[in-house]
Amino acid sequence: MPILKRYQIKIFIFNLLEKCGLKDDRLFFAVTIGVALFCGFTAVAFKKIIEKLFTFFYHTPHFEAWYFYLIIPALGGLLAGLIIHYFTPEARGSGVPELKLALYARNGAISLKTVLGKFFLSALCIGTGHPTGREDPTLYITGGIASAIARFLYFSREKMQTLVQVGATAGFAAAFNTPLAAITFTLEKIVGNFNAKILGTSVIAAVVASMVERSFFGNVPLFYVPTYNFSTPTELLFCLFLGIVSGVVSVIFIHGLLYTRMMFRNKLNPRTRPLQPFFGGIIIGLIALISKNSMGIGYNIVNQALFSELAITVLLILLLLKLGGTIISYASGNAGGILAPTLFIGAMTGGFMGQLISQTFPAVTADSGTYALIGMGASFAGIIRAPMTSVLLIFEMTHDYSIIVPLMITNMMSYAISERFSKTPVYDALALQDGIHLPNPNEQEFFKELHVGEIMQIDLITFLYNWPVMRVIKNRELKYSRYPVVDIEGNFIGLVSSNDIQKEYLKKHFHKKLYKITESDPEFRIYPDQSVEIALRKMGQKGIKTIPVVDRENSKNLLGIVTASDIFKAYGIKDTNLKMYDDTKMHSK
Repeated sequence: MPILKRYQIKIFIFNLLEKCGLKDDRLFFAVTIGVALFCGFTAVAFKKIIEKLFTFFYHTPHFEAWYFYLIIPALGGLLAGLIIHYFTPEARGSGVPELKLALYARNGAISLKTVLGKFFLSALCIGTGHPTGREDPTLYITGGIASAIARFLYFSREKMQTLVQVGATAGFAAAFNTPLAAITFTLEKIVGNFNAKILGTSVIAAVVASMVERSFFGNVPLFYVPTYNFSTPTELLFCLFLGIVSGVVSVIFIHGLLYTRMMFRNKLNPRTRPLQPFFGGIIIGLIALISKNSMGIGYNIVNQALFSELAITVLLILLLLKLGGTIISYASGNAGGILAPTLFIGAMTGGFMGQLISQTFPAVTADSGTYALIGMGASFAGIIRAPMTSVLLIFEMTHDYSIIVPLMITNMMSYAISERFSKTPVYDALALQDGIHLPNPNEQEFFKELHVGEIMQIDLITFLYNWPVMRVIKNRELKYSRYPVVDIEGNFIGLVSSNDIQKEYLKKHFHKKLYKITESDPEFRIYPDQSVEIALRKMGQKGIKTIPVVDRENSKNLLGIVTASDIFKAYGIKDTNLKMYDDTKMHSK
């Protein structure tokens, strides 16, 4: 749609809303409710399409033969792989890392093409039996819809980012029917900041989307949970043991997923990339021949585990099959999430341990369904690393306060073990494999007024890494303290000190290459969305007044530099003692 036409529509809508008494904050409040409503309906439609597809392929007489369990996932992976590779590459995977990247590095902008690709390709993969989940893609889809609406209405960067968070919260609330957990998940894993403004809009989004979801499916929980039976305080020790086991399983899943994904990406011929989801589909089909209950989302099987209806051997087999199936499906490049498999794995782990404990100590333990329920929370805390969300998620499913204490103990142990043996959270680790550096949850700069990108210098003098010291001295007067060093393709390597260059020259090391004296510290760099406060802190820790600014999606892409002088100038402070890196244009020789 032409920009002028869109702008005219925006003016018409805003004029209409102003006549209704809505403007400024009230207008944004109305848009927030509208976005939450639309996202709620989208999440419901996404859920229904997946259910219809899975029912058509696996619960109708047309596909009863055993070989269809092998063919259908493979064909689903083949079609998804071709479309993802040639049309919507960002539609692969869960969508949570991509959503967070868009929020921080792209000011909340998400391509509508990718949103549509994520919607239909995730539905295709999950509907054809791939053992991944719909919740993660739902967050990306609803966040992307909110982004599209914000762009259509020409909202500011801040408001667009806020609407993306509204969409993500609405998507989680509609997917799980747990509004409180939706709020905490968005704040824990997407934003990484419990900001009052965001909290208010998140509450609105969660309430509205939950109302939409319940209008279609009723006020029923995602899982039918039996009455929790906590026999004796001694069981807290068993809960602690379950937390240890859940933590170990979480580490196995995370490392298995990362290793297998790296193998598909780096060990196989790059030409096979479009067909890798097909290969993954074949393996999923082979796994389905062992047990078809490992296919798809599997919440019906989780319910059986919660009611202690599965034998101990079945629980163990399904745990192993789901672990392997989810890893293969995700790592091979299909579209789908890991939240649902996390709950499935947790239920099977808890159910298995519950059966084992109850058979060993029948007089002092609850039934295995109780441990399956607690195991779901422990797995969520260990794999997703969202401990607050995991507690609220299980609590909202049970509405039983007595489960909180054993759940917190199990979650704490699982989280601690997972963090100890897998330092980087799974979503961040997946992003790092793609060369994307997501913000640390402890970074509080996102809502500061002044960002590095607003003051960084983009016209730079750069040196090639293979230049000898003599060439630099002869061809350039070293007026600045440090210069960026790049390779022949323009990839950023590090900073070289003028003092180091001059020292080598005085030592008559004329032919010494610059890369040998270049400071290359992967931690000493900053991203344009970070605050100047973070830049100053890093400069202080390193004792250097110049810091490079790089792209979150590619840390080798040098965007500019920021000096202490730039920061002082931005705040109107003049300091003549600070050596400045001026606006000299870039040169490449």
